[in-house]
Amino acid sequence: MKRAILVLALVWPSIGISEYEHVNGSDLFSWCEEPSTVYCAGYLLGVADSLNVHHDFCLPDAITVREMRSVFLVWGQENVARLHEKASVLVEEAFKQTWPCKS
Repeated sequence: MKRAILVLALVWPSIGISEYEHVNGSDLFSWCEEPSTVYCAGYLLGVADSLNVHHDFCLPDAITVREMRSVFLVWGQENVARLHEKASVLVEEAFKQTWPCKS
């Protein structure tokens, strides 16, 4: 246990998280431009899981992270002026436009 705490104490500063900051659209867009990054996938899945329960958008059953990533990248290219905004808001909007719930 002491070893795990020591490792965390040594690694924490190197991952660049000293206090919570909202991820903006530009950050997420740059993460998603690099297909091998896990930050993009993790962020998109987190937003999808948290917002999909409120039926803000309706993801297809067989959706992949690759498809979510592609949707966000296309939306970001079409809305560059908004990439300074909070990323979760932008992902929600991109997903609502792409996968609206049928009434």
